[in-house]
Order: sequence, then C-alpha cells, then structure tokens
Amino acid sequence: MKEQMKALTQNIAASVSERLMAVGESRVETAGMLQAFGRERAQMAKALKSSLAADRAIRGTEVDSLRADAGALCDEFRHDRVQMRRSLQRGLRQSSEAVAGYIAAMRADLAQGRASLAKLNSRMAQAQRIAMVKDRRDRSQDVAELIDNFCASRAAMAQELSESLAQTMENVRAHVSGLSEWGKASFHHIRNDQPIRIVSPNHPVAVKASATARAPVKTAPPKAVKKKSPAAKAVYTAARMSKRAKKK
Repeated sequence: MKEQMKALTQNIAASVSERLMAVGESRVETAGMLQAFGRERAQMAKALKSSLAADRAIRGTEVDSLRADAGALCDEFRHDRVQMRRSLQRGLRQSSEAVAGYIAAMRADLAQGRASLAKLNSRMAQAQRIAMVKDRRDRSQDVAELIDNFCASRAAMAQELSESLAQTMENVRAHVSGLSEWGKASFHHIRNDQPIRIVSPNHPVAVKASATARAPVKTAPPKAVKKKSPAAKAVYTAARMSKRAKKK
C-alpha cells in the first residue's frame, strides 16, 4: 500500500513538473509571438506612415495642380467674360443704332404716307363734292321734268275726263228723253182707254232708246281706279326724289 501511495505521489509530482515545463514553454512561445507581433506591427506602422506621407505628397501635388488649373480656368473665364461683355455691348450698340435707324425710316415713311393720304383724301372729297353737285343738279332737272310731265298728264287727264263726262251726260239726256216720250205715249193711251202697245224694236222711240243705250260711254274702266295713273306715278316719283335729296 505504501508503495502504491509512493508511486502515485511520484506520478503526481512528475505530472506537475511536466505541466510546469509546458506552462513555461507556452509562456516563452507567447512572449516570442508577442515580440514578433510587436515587430511586425512596428514595421506595418512604419510602412503605413511612409505610404501615408507619399500619398500626402502626391495629393498635395495633385491639389496644387488642381489649384493651378482652377486658377487658369478662372482667369480664362474672366477673360472670356470680359470679351463676351464687350461683344454684347458692341452688338447691343449696333442693334440700338439699327433699331433707331429703322424707326426713323418708319417715321419718314409714315409721314410721307400721311401726306399722300391727306392729298388723296382731299382729292376724293373734291371729287365727291363735284359728284354730289352734279347729282343734285341732275336730280333737280329730273324733278323739274317730272313736274312738267305731271302738269301735262294732269291737263290731258282733265281734258279726257271732261270729254267723257260730256259724252255721258249727252247719252243720259238722250236716254231720258226717249223714256219720257215713251211715258207720254203710254199715259196718252191710258187716258183714252186704249191698250198700251208694246213698243217694237223698229219703233223710233225704241230705236232711239236702244241707240242711246248702246252708245259707248267713255268712262274709266273699273280696274283703272285701282291702278296708278301717270300723274300719280309722277307725283310719287317726285316725292321719293325729294326725300332722297333731303336725306343726302
């Protein structure tokens, strides 16, 4: 039993020594790894610093070139702007002069047109005045002719009416005289108690009465009353002409 305990104790001590040795080795390895990592980190930091410095220098040169290019562009833009302003001012001056000349030409043309229009208007007014005077004279002559025609037609119509009236009165008197003779004969037969004879067509009284009845009477036809006579037409035309002359 004692031997077993002794062997177990030896085994434990051996295992402890082995563990201590393994821990020491791991510590040594860890320290070496840390030292190597530090060295690598320092190298990386140095390389990064150098690369950053190189990038900064490159970027500085690029920025300087960009600034130079921007300055050149600004100078060119200013120069172009000045030239554009001068060209615009020159074009504006030329266009202003052209517009002023065009307006002056338009004013001259307008004045000339106004003068020609005034002359044409005066000529037209004079021509219209002459035409109106001539028209008034012609209308006055037409009215005078219409009045003369009316007087002539009125005298002719009065003569015709007087002749027609005289012929009608003569026919009526002949007819009345024939009727009175026939009435006297009839009254004589009645007083003598004689039968009243029917007057034959060949009897002188009947013949005279029929002749007077058949005699043409120069009277105006019924339709002539509705129609306008030449005198009435002349009066109507003269009234219309006078109204038109007054309106004008």
